[in-house]
Amino acid sequence: EDFRQEAKEASCAFTRKRKFHFQDLVITLLGFGKSGIQVEIDRFFKAISLDNEEVVTYTKAAFSKARQKIKPKAFITLKNEQLAYFEQNAPVNNTWMGYRVISIDGSSLNLPQHECLENHFGSFKNQSGVSSPCARISIAYDTGNHLVLDGQIANTQVGEQELAKKHTKYLTPQSDLLLFDRGYPSLAFAMDLND
Repeated sequence: EDFRQEAKEASCAFTRKRKFHFQDLVITLLGFGKSGIQVEIDRFFKAISLDNEEVVTYTKAAFSKARQKIKPKAFITLKNEQLAYFEQNAPVNNTWMGYRVISIDGSSLNLPQHECLENHFGSFKNQSGVSSPCARISIAYDTGNHLVLDGQIANTQVGEQELAKKHTKYLTPQSDLLLFDRGYPSLAFAMDLND
């Protein structure tokens, strides 16, 4: 209940009886695969339905509206709780020669066509010269245990190395082996990571 209160954008959100309760929405978001939003929503309602003949569904628009009522930081809190639980309770913690193997990589993320997103994150032009909102992202991933340790999103002007440095608070220099692709290595970057 405390988490629900902290995660809501407004105190009046998720107070009325709806088809999609707060916990259902969060579970659905966490369980999303690569299918479209409507497919994932229908899959969730089919899974929880007691009557396979008459499955209730939810529209994409209503789902998106409900999703906007959850603070983004709620998912960071859930991720941190998951990592803490893993550290305390995992029966096996896969390492390589005693090192946790962490892969760090960045990419570009295409965003929906909204002016506010383009103003905040920037844009890229395709081969035809058409501008599209885009963001720079970076992930620190524990390859042995299949855990995302940290994710970062920033303006397209921020480089991959800068975002990679932000992952360091989730790393343990004494026991982590970091893997980067060929675009990262430089003496300055290595020195920054040592600090």
